[in-house]
Amino acid sequence: MGYTEQERPASPHLVSQIGVVLIGVGLLGVIAQLIGLSFSALSWPFFIILPGLGFLFASTLNGNKTVGLAYPGAIITVTGSLLLMMDIGFLGWESWAYVWTLYPLTVGLVMRYIGKQTDDQKMVNSAMTVIRTGAMLLVGFALFFEGFIFNGNGFGGNLFRYISPLLLIGGGWLMFRYGRRNNAPKRKNDSIAPV
Repeated sequence: MGYTEQERPASPHLVSQIGVVLIGVGLLGVIAQLIGLSFSALSWPFFIILPGLGFLFASTLNGNKTVGLAYPGAIITVTGSLLLMMDIGFLGWESWAYVWTLYPLTVGLVMRYIGKQTDDQKMVNSAMTVIRTGAMLLVGFALFFEGFIFNGNGFGGNLFRYISPLLLIGGGWLMFRYGRRNNAPKRKNDSIAPV
């Protein structure tokens, strides 16, 4: 039977892999019922994590044609993982005040991955800027909220109360120096920027 590229049915190998995953999840459910564990209270974030992992898996299947599925896969997986960490108490729900900064960081990491997969050096370079920005936002907002707003009662305890002001000052000084160095006027004969 002659199929065009769009009409080709799903690979039998892929269908069997999905079947193995379903069998594994079903067996875990049966075992949980037999030993009296209730996963209903902790399992709801997995209804977000698993589809995200599905997108990530699908992004690897067909080379450059499906690599873009890594974007929704990573964002959905990060969202589910954050919800899981908050649900089990590792992070407080108020941490949404700063953990949202993981989204630009995640997008940057996916951009870098796609840039490497497609040999797009411009995308890799842009991704590094997004990653750095996301990381700085995460650290800055986490220090601010945990150290000043939540009074160190959340993730990190009293550590943030004493160290966060110093880290904010140090980070601000580094950013100030970086901005001054890169915006300094260049002289005609300078081959490198002044320090």
